[in-house]
Amino acid sequence: MPSHHAVAAREGLANWCRNALGVQHVVFSPLPPVHEMPGLPQPLRWVAGSDARRHNVAMERWVATRTDVSRVGIQLQLNRGVLASDGFHPGEPVYRQTSVAISKHIADHVWPRLHLHKPAAEETH
Repeated sequence: MPSHHAVAAREGLANWCRNALGVQHVVFSPLPPVHEMPGLPQPLRWVAGSDARRHNVAMERWVATRTDVSRVGIQLQLNRGVLASDGFHPGEPVYRQTSVAISKHIADHVWPRLHLHKPAAEETH
């Protein structure tokens, strides 16, 4: 999928969450470093990795235009030791590292901003 379509889909999701559900902030994660996945043969690994990097840059640019969305910075080193036995799907170490990065991002960057923007009546409860 072209990056602009992927960003438009995320924008639609963020807008729907805000407008239909009252969500104050949506956190997106980047695509993984597909170019490092040992289970993907070349040249597919290179092509898919280039697409993932291009997509992540487009998402980062879009996120910078909004205050109600953010992107988690996740630094993954993909190798057979952190992936499932097929060399493609995430293994337990990837899930652990990703969940820690997401929860730290929310605690350090999202929660303080939301707390600062609460109406005074809500802060007393």
